[in-house]
Amino acid sequence: RAKLAPEDNALDVGTGTGVVAMHVAPKVRRVVGVDRSLPMLRVARDRVATSGSRNVLMEFGDLLDLPIRPDSIDVAFCSLVLRLVAKPSDAVTNIARTLRPGGRIVVCDTLRTTDKETGINPAHLSAWLKNAKLTNISLDVLGDSETGKYLVGVGHRE
Repeated sequence: RAKLAPEDNALDVGTGTGVVAMHVAPKVRRVVGVDRSLPMLRVARDRVATSGSRNVLMEFGDLLDLPIRPDSIDVAFCSLVLRLVAKPSDAVTNIARTLRPGGRIVVCDTLRTTDKETGINPAHLSAWLKNAKLTNISLDVLGDSETGKYLVGVGHRE
């Protein structure tokens, strides 16, 4: 869905230990991972150093105050983060500001279908993407009851 290209600049928001950033790195020009946890960033930076990757940068920052220029990112990933944020709609809007025209955001999180579960309700994610003025929104549910169900949402900036 993300349709990565070698000339893309990617962003991994809430990068944690850098797993998504490192997976994306060989497929794009550059990837910036951002996290507000210094211990997690240390692990991510060690992972980058060990890999020898030269196109990955790990930065300290928050979803609501990203250290990324507006209109500079082709694809932004936000994996297993929004359920932890107090204002997820504001976070999605802030991530969308970093996107170039034609850019896209890919959100992946656990699926929430009842009030007792953690995760994201599909209707909420759709609303957050629309509120950020993203278009061509798609939502998919992946996984099963044994491995867990995940909600993947994609939105594009015109």
